[in-house]
Amino acid sequence: MRILQVNLCRTVGGSAFHHADLALGLKSLGHEVLVADRLGPFVNRYTKGAVAQVQVRRGFTHYRLARIIRSFRPDIIHSHQSLAARVANRLKHGTPVVSTIHGEFKARSHMRSDGVIRVADHQSDGMSRYPGPAVTIWNWLRASGPSVCTTAIRKEFGIPQSDVLFGSVGRVLRAKGVFDLIDAFATLEGEDVRLLIVGKGKDLPRARARAAADHRIHFAGDRPDAPAWMAALDVFIMPSHAETFPLVLIEATAAGCAIIATETKGAQELLRGQPARLVPVGDTPALAAALREARLEVGIAMRNRCAFDLSAFDRHRQIARTADFYRRVLDASR
Repeated sequence: MRILQVNLCRTVGGSAFHHADLALGLKSLGHEVLVADRLGPFVNRYTKGAVAQVQVRRGFTHYRLARIIRSFRPDIIHSHQSLAARVANRLKHGTPVVSTIHGEFKARSHMRSDGVIRVADHQSDGMSRYPGPAVTIWNWLRASGPSVCTTAIRKEFGIPQSDVLFGSVGRVLRAKGVFDLIDAFATLEGEDVRLLIVGKGKDLPRARARAAADHRIHFAGDRPDAPAWMAALDVFIMPSHAETFPLVLIEATAAGCAIIATETKGAQELLRGQPARLVPVGDTPALAAALREARLEVGIAMRNRCAFDLSAFDRHRQIARTADFYRRVLDASR
């Protein structure tokens, strides 16, 4: 198949990694793939040049994308996020459009799509009127980069090997709960606990200022293979205010971390039946209590207690399912 992947987000987030890795996987299956997005050289770096990419500049979106569709002549267009779906459905001219919804289903953007891929089952709540084929395909574990020495990580930040190390990995934003985490951690007493925050974002300067008085809190900034850093953590915390499909929880579980997460819809779906701790969104005292409990249990083999069946997040399986859904949509459109 000739597959055009379209993502019109301007910042690198979860959907960017998703569409880049999907493009790479589809290419390995023998499909001809072209990515159209606004993320500069991101896809080229991620795929090491294995996937063709064209830039869609803001202000020329419709014109540029229409030219790409005419010249590439895809068998199917796969859009990511609502803006790309809305534009692709305006320009498709008979080419089927499959849309992945990374957030909520939006009728204005997705109702005209010829197929919809959900990344979580709970997204079906807003799709009762959608008439086309739809499927849930969970995100998958991406291949990790070179292993990171956990001893070296602790040494870099002056963290004793005997200390309990809490941590988070992701964008440093208020909406991701970074201030809730800092405030909750500040309630822990003693010198034998540390907090490592990995990532960058617009609220990083404010987060550093909020934590300035606590020498036990460390900021690692953006790291090229952040998921591998999870192996250095005893407890992984996801304090987000909203998450559709928090793949980071699966990555943390694969790294052997104990899990504390807020009760977002995505976390509740993924962690159902698991021994992870869930706390109400934005409830700093409840988060602090969970940190205190986890601190006590780290010494009695809390690591590796979560027992996910990670085969449900197998990369090859999920990408193959995506290609099968393309064929289903193509057959329906014919």
